[in-house]
Amino acid sequence: MRRSLVFLASSALAASMLALAPVTAQATAPVSQPVGDAAALSLAAPKPVLPFVKRIQSSAKKSAEARAGTIRTRAWKGGGAIKASSAKNWWVQYSSGAPGYEMKDGQKWAKVTAYRKALISKLQRSGLKYTGSTRAAHQYIKSFANSRYACSVFFTAKGSGATPSARFVCVTKMRHNSWAQKLAPFAYAYHFGGLSTHGLAFSSPSIKRSADPAFSAYLTGVVNVGTAIPAGGFAGIFAKAPTEPWTYLFGTQEDPSPCDAYEETMEGAAAWAGTPCYRIVGGNPVDSTVRPWVA
Repeated sequence: MRRSLVFLASSALAASMLALAPVTAQATAPVSQPVGDAAALSLAAPKPVLPFVKRIQSSAKKSAEARAGTIRTRAWKGGGAIKASSAKNWWVQYSSGAPGYEMKDGQKWAKVTAYRKALISKLQRSGLKYTGSTRAAHQYIKSFANSRYACSVFFTAKGSGATPSARFVCVTKMRHNSWAQKLAPFAYAYHFGGLSTHGLAFSSPSIKRSADPAFSAYLTGVVNVGTAIPAGGFAGIFAKAPTEPWTYLFGTQEDPSPCDAYEETMEGAAAWAGTPCYRIVGGNPVDSTVRPWVA
């Protein structure tokens, strides 16, 4: 149940850093079989994906060099976004643990083009099918997947102010499916909150029970939300009432956040009851806590 309008993430929020600390949940005992925490998407990559990544790299580099001459590359450990699936328009953001390779800086556009095309060709010849893409200015991501692996190829296109670059990352399909399934309820809640998930990446879900014993059946959720091509982000704040799906409350870069942002909905006020927040009193912020609705 919603009192009025939800406090939503503004465009200004989307212009800042994605890697921010989640809002403090002040929760009691963790939920049994929790979805995950802020470190979950940065676990070490499962060994089965590494030989595949090296095989794609070796074959693509050899093919690209036959066309464009020597190409300098190095291992990439910075993670990246991979499309959740061909049927979904949102992405899973891996902060690390998605191994790959990238071109070193200072190489010509012809080499970037040759390497990028070779990577895509080798992935497709290995049975991975195109699942979708996104772009921002001169930056592109294309994702591919089969029953064993999910990968993304990142590259820039030639244009004013663009810097030549290309890289790719992969994870096992089992791992990717697992994270896509865990993040899906939050992506759906975000969408049903009236916001588009197109080109957005979700990561680092954290679920806890309400800090208030009277509402222990309610759950709080914090998920990092940003663009698949990093250009800003925020902490998405969610709440779940018993037997109900997740509700998206608001996006924030503040800790604490405004109390009324939690209290706009009955489930938000119950799930986050007791959480530190602030109220504007006489034009000034005053420390407070989230208050549940009173019948």
